[in-house]
Amino acid sequence: MEHANPRLSDNGDPARGAFTRATLDPHRGTLNVEHLDDAGSEFPRIDDRLAGRHNRHIAVAGVSGGHQLVRGERDRLVRYDMGTGTSESYDRDGVIGEVVFAPRREVRRNWMAAI
Repeated sequence: MEHANPRLSDNGDPARGAFTRATLDPHRGTLNVEHLDDAGSEFPRIDDRLAGRHNRHIAVAGVSGGHQLVRGERDRLVRYDMGTGTSESYDRDGVIGEVVFAPRREVRRNWMAAI
């Protein structure tokens, strides 16, 4: 649906991003969109060594709601387990930036770092 003002949602409120998974199936020509979490967050990060492959763990910088932040600031680190549908949140007393993976030798046992 197109809007006269693309910054507004369907009900006229300011548009907000949400953690959403979009799955393309080129054989069927379909797109499946699944909203996973309504909390605002940065763009999710994966372990770059697994780009183009299945990624079970995804990390984002989000908002805890416990601090007065300037628009665009984040104070929560969230780790999603896409296999189980669960997440773990770590609230900080300071502003954090984009999350990156710091690899270990074992691909599935990484550190997460936020700048």
